[in-house]
Amino acid sequence: MIVGKAFVGKQIVTVSQQENSDYSIIFVFASNDSGSYYLLNKKTLVAELILKKYESHKNFQFAKSELLSIKVEDDQIIEGILTRPIKHSNKTLLVVPHGGPIGIRDLDNLNRDAQYYTSRGYSVLRVNFRGSFGFGKLFKQSGAMLNCISFK
Repeated sequence: MIVGKAFVGKQIVTVSQQENSDYSIIFVFASNDSGSYYLLNKKTLVAELILKKYESHKNFQFAKSELLSIKVEDDQIIEGILTRPIKHSNKTLLVVPHGGPIGIRDLDNLNRDAQYYTSRGYSVLRVNFRGSFGFGKLFKQSGAMLNCISFK
């Protein structure tokens, strides 16, 4: 399969490559796909399946997440990851904070907890609040500074 057409809407990470080689191993995944490893011919851009990360997942349909940009009170933008149920909804939103508050981050990949809850009709919102890793030094430090501010 040709890479550009085969993996639309998925994330691709190179996990192994050698200098002067026409091949590399890539890992392809999404919020509704636990991922697979492929041998990529870099000249032809053709990828051949090597291994599915979890073969047992082939019988399940997982919900796709969507990334949200959420403006908070001081006009700061924070990232949210919303996963909605595929079939039935019980019209309940669970906000699931990650650990931390400093240096942790939720990613837009297959999240087993979110998939469990959505399979039972819940929508799940995971938020990368101030202090989360991967949004720059100031954003990370703002999580620590927020803990020092007293609110009236």
